[in-house]
Amino acid sequence: MPSYSIDIVNSVMNGNRFRIGNKLGRFCIKNRISVTYVANELGVTRQTIYNWFQGKYDPQPEYHSSILVFMKNRIID
Repeated sequence: MPSYSIDIVNSVMNGNRFRIGNKLGRFCIKNRISVTYVANELGVTRQTIYNWFQGKYDPQPEYHSSILVFMKNRIID
């Protein structure tokens, strides 16, 4: 089970929930999906994923549909 640092969790939870990267971060934390897994699935680096989660950078528009499909196909209860 992946473990996120307190700093990352706080940054994500206090971020702008309307940004797609932040939505992805909240989704992954809630569903215990690792950054490495997300990075591999989306074809980007782990640092890119952390930057998206924290709102340092927004994903390029060409990643938006891939992110939405990723979240749709991995809903875990």
